[in-house]
Amino acid sequence: MASAFDPNTFMSQEVSGANEESYTPVPENDYSGCYIKDVEPTKLGDSGALIIQWIIPDEDLKKELNMEEIQCRQTCFLDLDENGAIEFGPNKNVRLGRLRSAVGQNTGAAWSPAMLVGAGPCTIKVGHRYNKETGEGPYSEVVRVSAE
Repeated sequence: MASAFDPNTFMSQEVSGANEESYTPVPENDYSGCYIKDVEPTKLGDSGALIIQWIIPDEDLKKELNMEEIQCRQTCFLDLDENGAIEFGPNKNVRLGRLRSAVGQNTGAAWSPAMLVGAGPCTIKVGHRYNKETGEGPYSEVVRVSAE
């Protein structure tokens, strides 16, 4: 659905009521039929990482959380060589290997991270975490992925 958002109208629009100040997290649970909506490479500290946005296609959960689409994020830290390429070998990129295996892409064939977009269905386990500095949360995150 296209947005009717107009920046000029928005800036002069008066509203009444208070906004929410916290999110209702996706409940900790296993969810099946999930697929990857988006994959974004990022730098976190001195490390590279992939931020993976999963879609949970659970109609009851959509109603419970009052959301059109349930998304949950997974962070996959990467072991990279001095040129920024994915490293292979013992204890290197194990979490990435598990993710690729769950979506049937860890076969040794030519691969790129962009191939993860649209992959699935998988079962994901959602857990909760809290911000270590502020104590805010809980925030939902994908803690495990397995093939269906």
